[in-house]
Amino acid sequence: MPDFDIEKYPTPIARAYSATTDESLPWLNRFINLLACTQQLLRINAIFIISEYFKLPAREIRPEITQQLGCLRTPSMGNWIWVINHF
Repeated sequence: MPDFDIEKYPTPIARAYSATTDESLPWLNRFINLLACTQQLLRINAIFIISEYFKLPAREIRPEITQQLGCLRTPSMGNWIWVINHF
């Protein structure tokens, strides 16, 4: 496995990824950590997309998208995927 420089990545991604490579953990725990890492990647990308969306001029803001974003109280992985797919 190539060396992973944990310092080069945002902490949530680096922490989740490093937990997937901890060979002292059972395979199921590493798999669960891999899912957590994937969710962190999706979440960070979606948050970046949302922040860029709200920087758009008012005429480019789509009310139906803004309304859907208002419904994201406790977003799940499916919500993050929805955000990425709709922008």
